[in-house]
Amino acid sequence: MSHATRTLVVGFFPRPFCGEAAQYELGLNRLPVLVDGTWGIVWVELDRDDHDTNVRKMRDAGPDLVLLHANRTQMVETVAFVGAMGEELPDLLLVLCGWVGQPAYVDACFATAGGLRHPRFAVACGEVEAIVPPLLDRLGEARGERALDGLAGIVTFEPEHRAWRGSADYVLVEDMDELPSWSAGRIDKEWRESRAGWVELSRGCKYRCAFCFASCYRNARMRRRKPEQVRDDIRLAADEGVEVLGLYTASVSLDIELVQTVVETVRELRLDDVAVVGALGPIDKKFIGAEELERLSRLSWSVMTVGLQSITPEAIKASRRPDDEETFARTMEYLSGFVTPEVELILGLPGDSPEGFRRTIDFALSLPVNVTVQTFRLDPWSSHFEDRERLGLRADFRNVARVTEGASFPPGAIEECKRWLRSLGDGPWTHRARHLALDGQQIDTTQRHRDRGQQKDR
Repeated sequence: MSHATRTLVVGFFPRPFCGEAAQYELGLNRLPVLVDGTWGIVWVELDRDDHDTNVRKMRDAGPDLVLLHANRTQMVETVAFVGAMGEELPDLLLVLCGWVGQPAYVDACFATAGGLRHPRFAVACGEVEAIVPPLLDRLGEARGERALDGLAGIVTFEPEHRAWRGSADYVLVEDMDELPSWSAGRIDKEWRESRAGWVELSRGCKYRCAFCFASCYRNARMRRRKPEQVRDDIRLAADEGVEVLGLYTASVSLDIELVQTVVETVRELRLDDVAVVGALGPIDKKFIGAEELERLSRLSWSVMTVGLQSITPEAIKASRRPDDEETFARTMEYLSGFVTPEVELILGLPGDSPEGFRRTIDFALSLPVNVTVQTFRLDPWSSHFEDRERLGLRADFRNVARVTEGASFPPGAIEECKRWLRSLGDGPWTHRARHLALDGQQIDTTQRHRDRGQQKDR
């Protein structure tokens, strides 16, 4: 029996339970099963603001390698943490993983702090399970950054040249059947406190929308897990007392047979009180039929997010979206019978315009849904991020890379659209949509009018 002789420290910032980076967090939880027994794994929860304490935690853990996990909402803290580590522990190799793991995106984020200067820094470009076990095997035989040369998915920073060495091609898990169930020892305390867990259905997306992270899968096939794996994960979640069950997939409409497996297993285990969270979309003329939609109604949905983004034809074409307004509206009417869909829109898309954005808002507010608007963000790996210069896009990488202007949104236009959107809560609410939110902030007209009434009573 082998004993751990080297230590991998996994550093992570706490985050709420949501699907944005679930794939990577599932991968991190699988590492204890996947890595060689000569490596021990220590989880270190990082503080968003106190980087002196973070450095001390890292030093106390005695790592031979630090795997730093982050997503786009944590890049400001990540930049500060890497800077502190470079000053205090410059001999320690740091490898950044997560869906932000694209060298060009990393460069753009670190440019906000004068550039990346850490002397021993690398990026894992791809899925954790495909990259980390070979990385640890290689480091078990040799030391130093040159030992990583030629390793798929690892790109090393050369501070003297301010350049990257290695191939930045996105590395995938080719055979999903080889992935074990997620570990019961979830790393994020906010998950534990909310009694939440993920069941992974598939990876990849056939749509390749230009604004989406899933563009990195453009050269890969959809990969689905077997029904028996899905059943095992649900049983494990039930054993852990999970009360919120996230279905991790680009869209449940792509995996309707696996959704049936979820339905059957939930009923078998009598998990009727477990709330389900998942995503749906895009919705085109060939969208799933009434029988498939009826399967979705058999689960106790808490949140079902549905991407619409825009109804402007030019934006739809530029984004490679197949959405159809009539089919979308009909689907929302059906879904509203058992869940209030969370319809997501994007402000500032290439090909859109302020006028087109207003038409999209009017359409969404006419439906029995909740409406969530996000200012267009340049996501790593997306086609729009790679084409940002040609599209004339400017973004604030201190603020999750939110776009401030583009060819069809001149300076000030996006902010003007936001002011108009907020003004919708100032008058009587006559729309069918129940709520409206912008960049995570609720435009809660019901509460606003209630507050006004209380002030008048005084």
